[in-house]
Amino acid sequence: MTFDRRRLFVPNKKIWSEVIENRSAEPLRRIEATVRISYDEDVDATIAYLSEVMREHELVLGNPAPEVFLSRLDDAWVELSVWPWTLVEHWWYMETNLARILRLALDEKGIAHAFPMYEVRGAQEIQASHHDSRIVPPPPPAAE
Repeated sequence: MTFDRRRLFVPNKKIWSEVIENRSAEPLRRIEATVRISYDEDVDATIAYLSEVMREHELVLGNPAPEVFLSRLDDAWVELSVWPWTLVEHWWYMETNLARILRLALDEKGIAHAFPMYEVRGAQEIQASHHDSRIVPPPPPAAE
């Protein structure tokens, strides 16, 4: 039976021909999350801070230790991977709450999240900031 109380039947063909992964057989589970930060942020300091946040969380195990590392450099952001370990009985809570935990931690420290940035060109130039949802057109030309 699944965690949402559905009964599943696996055909014999699948059992004999494919690999079946039993994720609940082991006492520990690793959760994987990614965080995107601005290129303006100090990557090493952010990694150290998120590592500390993971070490201090009551449901994150110390052994194996959580891992936080730079996993990708994108055009608009730096991507960090966060891999904490937890007991299998806490896996669902951590799986569904890790993104929130990380978001709140970054906000608390004032670390800027990165967002995709697009350049829009048109007849008039406009100015907009990702921190300000208002789009302000340039003033009209002066009357002659």
